[in-house]
Amino acid sequence: MASKRLTAVKSKQRTSFLMRPRFNGLSRTHIVYAFLGFLIAHTLSAVYAPIQDCDEVFNYWEPTHYLNHGFGKQTWEFSPVYAIRSWLYTSVHALAILPAMSLTTWLDKSFQFYWLRFVLGSVCAVSETMLYKQFAKTVDKRAAVIFLIVSTSTAGNFHAATAYLPSSFAMYTMSFALAAFIALPSWSNLRDGVKWLALGTVLGWPFVAILCLPFVLEAAVSLALGYADMLTMFCHLWNAACNSLLVLAAEVAFDSFFYKKLTCVPLNILWYNVFSGSDKGPEIYGTEPWHFYIRNLLINFNIWFLLAILCLPVILLYHLIRKRPATQHGTIRACVAISPFYLWLAVLTLQPHKEERFMYPIYPCIAFNAALTLHTLALLFHSTDSSTNSSTLINQLERLAFVATVVTGVALGVLRSANLATGYAAPLTIYRGLYDESPDISGKTNATVCIGKEWYRYPSSYHIPDDMRLEFMYSDFDGLLPGSFAEKVSRSNAFDFFPGTAVIPPGMNDLNIGDPEKIVALSQCDFIIDVQFDMDTESSTEPDFIENSLPLQQPEVLACGTGLADERSLGKMDWKASSSLVRVRCDNFLNTAESGTIGRLLWMPSWRRLPRLFERRWGNYCLLRYLPNNEISEEVKAPVRRPSDIIKSIRINGKRGKGARQVKDEL
Repeated sequence: MASKRLTAVKSKQRTSFLMRPRFNGLSRTHIVYAFLGFLIAHTLSAVYAPIQDCDEVFNYWEPTHYLNHGFGKQTWEFSPVYAIRSWLYTSVHALAILPAMSLTTWLDKSFQFYWLRFVLGSVCAVSETMLYKQFAKTVDKRAAVIFLIVSTSTAGNFHAATAYLPSSFAMYTMSFALAAFIALPSWSNLRDGVKWLALGTVLGWPFVAILCLPFVLEAAVSLALGYADMLTMFCHLWNAACNSLLVLAAEVAFDSFFYKKLTCVPLNILWYNVFSGSDKGPEIYGTEPWHFYIRNLLINFNIWFLLAILCLPVILLYHLIRKRPATQHGTIRACVAISPFYLWLAVLTLQPHKEERFMYPIYPCIAFNAALTLHTLALLFHSTDSSTNSSTLINQLERLAFVATVVTGVALGVLRSANLATGYAAPLTIYRGLYDESPDISGKTNATVCIGKEWYRYPSSYHIPDDMRLEFMYSDFDGLLPGSFAEKVSRSNAFDFFPGTAVIPPGMNDLNIGDPEKIVALSQCDFIIDVQFDMDTESSTEPDFIENSLPLQQPEVLACGTGLADERSLGKMDWKASSSLVRVRCDNFLNTAESGTIGRLLWMPSWRRLPRLFERRWGNYCLLRYLPNNEISEEVKAPVRRPSDIIKSIRINGKRGKGARQVKDEL
């Protein structure tokens, strides 16, 4: 007997620590596997997801780059006059990049960009894992698995999980808060949920505070009905409020240090967005119809969005038919848990100014609601009576519908994400040509990279070498472009580490009125970023630079990327036209205007004879270099036209210059 006990003890000691703890039927191994699933999905997002919004670049990546490298573009929001962006939020991310900066000896600077994206994806994976664990404990493991599938396969999470935006940070805190709110009802869980949303409110986006309203109201109703103790409730909410005030105080102190004046960024954001007046505010940047978010969420979450909308009626229907709640905490608490999705969607739909990123905070709620709906429908249609053939048939149909729904949702989400990754990757890859070791490229330092009509797709200064600077050329855009942080500013004291943050930049305003001083002449550009589509029409401010450029190498190899457009769009290399613009690299970029509806939304193979509806057509996204006569190699040396001459000829002739396709036809 003693030997058996000793053997049992040794066997237990040999058991992996991953297997011993269990969470209401979930082993730690199960939790680890779920975390790895989230992490793998978000790592793919970090590597392949394109940047969806120029605000992410100019309001967050560029100030962070200034903290890390001493230069970057500056928007009016970071001017000390307006101060509606927090340096605390930016500094936290700049600190996260520091480990990657030590590796720039072996890797180019863009590694820092992808490293921060990986860190953001890891934080998102942790928050989703916490919600997954509580979902499994509160509802069911199958429902939690559905939540995992929705979160890892949809296009919405593909680009939101690693976006460097306050709305993405609010999404992380919402996952933590929802995990606390749906746990066993207790004042400590309510306190923790409020703390997380308060952190998202102060450090992320102030408007996220309304997401905790349903849970606070639930507590207030419980108190009014005598189910709770007022003193206990007050103590826990006071604890949450004190923690929130500490974070707010830290942010005020931090931002005041950087702006060199007393600054409360959350208050400034509220004032600008709510009380700034009719001639200011977010509406001057455009308005959208009421159905904008519905269309956008259908694209990003496909059938899962429809299931999320149906969550409330399905839960009520289940309770009405089965005479019991769908979750162990009751129908009322389930309705409270799913209500943030409806609240946020309703409030933001009423706002005239709408942007895709404004929906990020409720992405976990969409996955949560959709998973709960599908799980409840499966329970509703499942027959517990297996003695009859009809019951067996119903159960088989229920399983078939369940599997078909999951497979369809995953397929649509993956195809949409693949379309984003392959169709819009060029702005993230094209700048690698600046690191080329060719003498024609690396021979000049302190070079200027110019961008015109593609300014809003600039991926940040983390993609250009430290001895280069970005400048803007003329384009048809007449709004306010970003300026540059002051680089050569003397310190006022030994602790003034970033003196440029307190300098008031010239030409800034909050009315979106353009400043011509932020535009440089074409003659000052060493590199040009441009895009070319088949049906594009030129203007005096937006000439087609790619049509008037030469390939870097002849006769058969272009110095272009792996996404080189096919021969039909670029033509042969035996050029007879001449130009002072030389292509360094060209990648494919999806031509949404010419692609079919399905080809524009979902990834489709590049097969010939596809129906027009499924076609994906391409443009050329190119990095160009201007070379004087003495720098042009013998293979491409020809009479040179300067960029100014190209524009002049376009204005005189009123037509496109000879491009590769026209040359091919003439040959």
